[in-house]
Amino acid sequence: MADALLRLESARTGYGPNDVLHGVSLTVREGEIVTLLGGNGAGKTTTLGVLSGIVGLRQGKVVWEGRDISGQATADRLRQGLVLCPEARRIFARLTVEENLIAGTWVRDPKLNKAKLEKTWERFPILGQRRKQLGGTLSGGEQQMLAIARALMGEPKLLMLDEPSLGLAPLIVEQIFRILVEINAAGTPVLLVEQNAHQALKIAHRAYVLATGEIVREGTGSELLASDEVRRAYLGED
Repeated sequence: MADALLRLESARTGYGPNDVLHGVSLTVREGEIVTLLGGNGAGKTTTLGVLSGIVGLRQGKVVWEGRDISGQATADRLRQGLVLCPEARRIFARLTVEENLIAGTWVRDPKLNKAKLEKTWERFPILGQRRKQLGGTLSGGEQQMLAIARALMGEPKLLMLDEPSLGLAPLIVEQIFRILVEINAAGTPVLLVEQNAHQALKIAHRAYVLATGEIVREGTGSELLASDEVRRAYLGED
């Protein structure tokens, strides 16, 4: 078994006096797509917040490439390649598509590498067609592609995504998941938080199920997809 690229160990944290995570542990290894499933309020976004440095820990630690980075700021984690594509896209609505992408390079490398832009136009042809268009005028699916492309401009060693399919039409959802598989096949590990359990488990090498701040199930994507319990709870099947 390969060494973990990222480990979250016994994470406990919350907001105000209440804990949201109660000893959450997970790993991501090189080459993997790992999915984190759970209902609303389970603690999925908080988990990504801990990993990216947005949310501090009360107990536990974050280990990245064998080093404890629990006390590091978000910008320092970004420079090391731990990149989050947040929920609700969070693009810059008043910047053009191209300017949004350039913004994604600033922390890792303030000097724009034109080759990165060309690679983005190849991977996301629709963004190339819209390169001078304001981000806020794009469709929801195009904005999600822009958010993913902007994260890739930071050359992630691990790409973390929070609900990339949220609010998108089924055909666009299929396209987004196909892009994630391509990104992974090109060498970038992926940690995916997603409520579309069926699609997420289809592409995941491994998966965790989070409920009320605790990991309650883990296994391969195919194992969880075949689980009657998971199918009832997250796939809406009897």
